[in-house]
Amino acid sequence: MKYVPQALTSFNTQGFVKLVADKETDYLIGAHIIGFNAGEIIQTASLIISFGKKYGVSLIDISTEFFPYLVQVEAIKLAILALDKDVEKLSCCAN
Repeated sequence: MKYVPQALTSFNTQGFVKLVADKETDYLIGAHIIGFNAGEIIQTASLIISFGKKYGVSLIDISTEFFPYLVQVEAIKLAILALDKDVEKLSCCAN
């Protein structure tokens, strides 16, 4: 959570997002979220898991979608991008 802009602005960066993806399909198959508002963030992860199975929505598809700025759920998009990029260089507010 230390790279999530909303967490930085609220001085509440404790916690993490861990995503589990299927290498063959690039679908999200699991998520662990610990921290402030984890219950709200996990809802987005569960929708991504469901849509991957039902509609063939991959993590690449999700990573190109718009995520609202300055909300905790942005942690999901940053975690997806971190699968193959350095998030520290992506986030506007990272140290």
